[in-house]
Amino acid sequence: MTESDPAAGGPGRVAHSRVPMRGRDPRERGRKATPLELLFDLTFVVAVGTASSYFAEMVAGDHAGPAVVAFTLAMFAITNAWISYSWFASAFGTDDWLYRSLTMLQMIGVVVFALGLPAMFHSVEEGDHLEIRAMVIGYVVMRIAMVAQWWRTARESPAFHRVSTANIRWTVIA
Repeated sequence: MTESDPAAGGPGRVAHSRVPMRGRDPRERGRKATPLELLFDLTFVVAVGTASSYFAEMVAGDHAGPAVVAFTLAMFAITNAWISYSWFASAFGTDDWLYRSLTMLQMIGVVVFALGLPAMFHSVEEGDHLEIRAMVIGYVVMRIAMVAQWWRTARESPAFHRVSTANIRWTVIA
């Protein structure tokens, strides 16, 4: 909600009050990623870079099989969370304080998830128990924030209630 949107308070201003969630116009022309969305993407770049680095180290250390297993686990979780958020952000464009706060909470979850990657790769390499506690905590934080976004949409946008509750259900199951 910037530029000439009256709900944002005038040109160049950002909405500081809560704005009801509503779907984006599918015919919207020239939609660009917001700075917040780009920052969010960067947190995933860090997670993918971390997973890739540990994958390369394991392959170089002659542990290609376990490296593929660990990398596949990491990339499944990373891409699942990234696609979920990207799909949501492309469908709903409310840029108020609550939307931003929940998106930042998701970013914190991605960072915590990425911080758990070294321990997971090490545990796979050693053949020890699978150490994914930090990854699980980060993933749960991401999913809680995503469920809150969908819950908000279900409450504030009756036209999207059914799809929102379905997304809540599948996110919780995942």
